Amino acid sequence: MSIHAHNRRAWDERVREGECFTRPAKDEDFADPLKTVDGLGWLGGDIRGKRLLCLAAGGGKHGPLYAAAGADVTVVDISPAMLELDRQVAAERRLALRTVEASMDELPMLAAGEFDIVVHPVSTCYV
Repeated sequence: MSIHAHNRRAWDERVREGECFTRPAKDEDFADPLKTVDGLGWLGGDIRGKRLLCLAAGGGKHGPLYAAAGADVTVVDISPAMLELDRQVAAERRLALRTVEASMDELPMLAAGEFDIVVHPVSTCYV
């Protein structure tokens, strides 16, 4: 089994188990979505209209919160189950976001310079 297949299965299983990194954003997180995901203000306080890549960040939290803050969001994750959580939260809140099932180390479907901001919460340790 390839490392990608192993990681895909492992994260899909974590979704089924309801593990902490697979729990979607809560209602209170959407009261101030940018503060929830960027409490230190590293992104400058306004991301409206910015093209933002959430790299290996499925799970129904980061992508929907950045979208609620006004960014044009693409979420890339290796796990179909994690991406489904993003799609569910986005649909419930009428948010637009794009999901791409891929490994963060193989992204030929994304154009160079396509994004203004790239975030990768807790992901580089898995490469």
